[in-house]
Amino acid sequence: MDISLRYSCLLLFLAVLPAAQAMDGAPFVAPYNSYDAAYDFFGNISQNVSIATYTFSSPEIADMVLGIRQKGIRIRLLVDADPVGGIKDFLPMLCTLESDGIDVRLYTGKLRYMHAKYAVAGDSVIVTTENFGKSSFPPQRIGTKGYGIIIRGDADLARKLLATFNQDLAASKPPACSGIGMVNISKAPAEAKQPAYFSISSADLIVAPLDESGIEKVDALINSSKSLDIEQLYIQPWKSGTNPFLEAAISAARNGARVRILLDSTYNDANASNSNSAAARYANTKAAAESLDLQAEVYQGSAYKEIHSKAFFTDNVSFVSSINWNENSPTNNREVGIVISSSQISEYYEKYFDSDFSAGSLSKATGLAPGEKLPWTVAVAFVAILVIAVCIGKKYM
Repeated sequence: MDISLRYSCLLLFLAVLPAAQAMDGAPFVAPYNSYDAAYDFFGNISQNVSIATYTFSSPEIADMVLGIRQKGIRIRLLVDADPVGGIKDFLPMLCTLESDGIDVRLYTGKLRYMHAKYAVAGDSVIVTTENFGKSSFPPQRIGTKGYGIIIRGDADLARKLLATFNQDLAASKPPACSGIGMVNISKAPAEAKQPAYFSISSADLIVAPLDESGIEKVDALINSSKSLDIEQLYIQPWKSGTNPFLEAAISAARNGARVRILLDSTYNDANASNSNSAAARYANTKAAAESLDLQAEVYQGSAYKEIHSKAFFTDNVSFVSSINWNENSPTNNREVGIVISSSQISEYYEKYFDSDFSAGSLSKATGLAPGEKLPWTVAVAFVAILVIAVCIGKKYM
């Protein structure tokens, strides 16, 4: 064959090959644009979809799921069988979905909870800190604070996440729907905006329960950052007396990182050793004693029903997960997290973090958690010192 003809044939062959899809991601923040993200993900599905969530109570997402089913697409929905508070409030919705051809299953396996929150369709996934619930994906954009991301074009990530789903599905059963009344799920779709997509260098999956090496992997990710922002529902000590993730954050500060920690005010009993007050006080005391660039805040604003986040952000990496920072969540639950390498996505999340972090009321002088009062003995001593200082000052004026 003539060389020129061979070259022409090669070009023709390359031209008809499908173009490789670059991996990209759309970050979102509940309650601001989580509904938009859900609408974009579920509204564009053309392949079988598998959904896993601790609880499922969003009528809007249920309606989206029914819309997918009407296209003839297979849908599998996996929910924990015994979440805190039970499933009675949303069991009628699950049974309605099942009656309309959705394959609904309740996780009954050996893990404490199936606490993950994600969905997989083809080479696209959505992973979030939030359950698929009313307050997490609200079209009115009022609800709980959390983070999430849609990732497209990573077939390997989707395959791994689907393997986790199938493993948990094998330890599940259908809901008991006999005698359960059906509900009207149909909702008029709310206006949704197209989320912004950014390029991603890599997206790595972390699945709990974590063994010791898995915990060390998360610790290393925290400890290696130059700038670290942590937003958690709560931070509690483990049986060892400390929390390895919090210790890794303190270690990052010792290595020169600027560290900020934002916790929800719900778990803020100043008298409890496992409260957010105690966690913030512990971190702030360490910072004061060692002159670390570290601040811990307990959210004092009123923009959300709850800060439900389980995430942290560094210069170029974001970690969005379902992992609460107690001992049970990473060691006994099914949890899913994504390590996202993208400076643009980190910057996107940081804007929302910055706004809420400023709503804290950190007392640097005392090292107390925001909202925590001085013990009366310390308060009396502080006032006495102040009076003496004023008197001395007047004497030498």
